[in-house]
Amino acid sequence: MRNTLRCPASGVLKCLITAAAALLLHGCITIQPVTPRAEIPRADRGYVAGVFVPTLEEFGLGITNMNGGEETVLPFTDPSQKFQLGERLTMIQLPPGRYRISSWLTYNSFYKEKSTRKELPQSEKLQFTVTPGRVAYLGKFSASKSFSGFTIHFKIKPLAITLQDLTLLAETYYPNFGIALYDPQPGSLY
Repeated sequence: MRNTLRCPASGVLKCLITAAAALLLHGCITIQPVTPRAEIPRADRGYVAGVFVPTLEEFGLGITNMNGGEETVLPFTDPSQKFQLGERLTMIQLPPGRYRISSWLTYNSFYKEKSTRKELPQSEKLQFTVTPGRVAYLGKFSASKSFSGFTIHFKIKPLAITLQDLTLLAETYYPNFGIALYDPQPGSLY
């Protein structure tokens, strides 16, 4: 059976608008707002955090609820604060539950549209639990963009971080979240 789109002559414009809207929505992403620095931990919400070394390109980790939820993006930087240099701790709120890191991507925060996307395999190593009132800490990551002729290459790689360095970043970026609230995921600290 073949799928075809049939439009009566009077409805061609309507069909074209519908098709254009479907194409635009296909590239849309949900960028979770970055938790404000002054946030006080809530007992009914969970948190996910990572330390990121950003570039001028907007990178993020795609996080998917394992109970059939949509993918949301943990941004490497706060989209409302452009041109952040140096490593930073970024945190978002998510409902408690079981999640996995499903992709990494680059995006345009103004248009809420992905530019590139790398699917990650379904692996237990990429799964984590968001617990009420606690922070699931995913690790430290760097992002880079390079050129080879007419090809653009994006790369994300994990970096080592000690508990002492994570503690200093937590005190700087989220002073109301003591390090005792952090649940480092396996392999996130060295």
